[in-house]
Amino acid sequence: MSKTERTQLRRVWSPHRVFGVLAMSALIATGLFGSGRLNVEATAAPPTTAGSTAPHILLIVEENRSYSNIVGSKNAPYLNSLAHTYRSATNWYAVQHTSQDDYVELISGSNHGIPNGKPYAALTVVDNLHAKGIPWKAYYEGLGSACMKGTDPTGQYDVFHNPFHYFTRYGTTTGKWCSSANLATEGVVRYPGASALVSALDGSGAPDLVTLIPNDCHDMHGDLVNGNPCYGVAGTRLVTAGDTWLSVNLPPILKSSWFAANGTVIITWDEGTPSDKSGCCGGVAAGGHIPTIVISSTNAGGGTFISTGDHYGTLRAIEEAYGVPLLLNSANTINGDLVGAFG
Repeated sequence: MSKTERTQLRRVWSPHRVFGVLAMSALIATGLFGSGRLNVEATAAPPTTAGSTAPHILLIVEENRSYSNIVGSKNAPYLNSLAHTYRSATNWYAVQHTSQDDYVELISGSNHGIPNGKPYAALTVVDNLHAKGIPWKAYYEGLGSACMKGTDPTGQYDVFHNPFHYFTRYGTTTGKWCSSANLATEGVVRYPGASALVSALDGSGAPDLVTLIPNDCHDMHGDLVNGNPCYGVAGTRLVTAGDTWLSVNLPPILKSSWFAANGTVIITWDEGTPSDKSGCCGGVAAGGHIPTIVISSTNAGGGTFISTGDHYGTLRAIEEAYGVPLLLNSANTINGDLVGAFG
């Protein structure tokens, strides 16, 4: 995220048990031991999940790190264990060097001209899932309430990392994403912690597509609000804190029956170094070279994924997995396709 955006806002090496002790020590050492083109309009009816054989995909988005900051770094041992065990995309890029643009592009195939013209009536991938009866949820660490608008006073929940609020269907009233009629199966809600999330995923009516966004102290971004656990922290300490948070929160999901049933986890970053953009998509991936790790119940030992692409290629892979229409730039093959890494 740019300095201007932040000013506006003011606002585990192994998934095995032995790493738990090392991960917690690392977290304490950092001083960041905080709380943990055209489609038909989607209908407003709640999804029907009975007999669903849809895949299970979890998308986790981290912040502001280039590929070289993570892959091979001693500051991210858990992420590197995942990259080594599963599949690491070695030529993946961010579209923009602006957080809100990248998040919006990840769910809708365009930035729609941010900030002009918002809220947008354009469809997103979750609208197309809803129309097909496939449930989804987006979990935000620190979000005050379902489909909350505005910012969290603590500054750890970052509204710029919530692309859903840029769209007309963001809200709790009838027909909106988080209406009482369908909130049990879809919507933008507060992250309840790993244990509660796994209980929800392994329970009835579980979402098939899940987005999980850590707060600014746990996503490698850092925070500008004095009094927060990561106020004034930068660089490798933030990388270690984010890596440790993942080492605590992700392993229970990887052990869940939800993941075992055709599960895939995508860990990506919103943006990296903007100068590192020449290798992708006609040289216009201004967000730079980013890490992207794909963890699947069937892709272990698959090696690196060397195809080239960007956030639109990530969206395309998700759309293809669920058999829903390709939105805008995700339909352009120049932006790649991450589905080959799924296994």
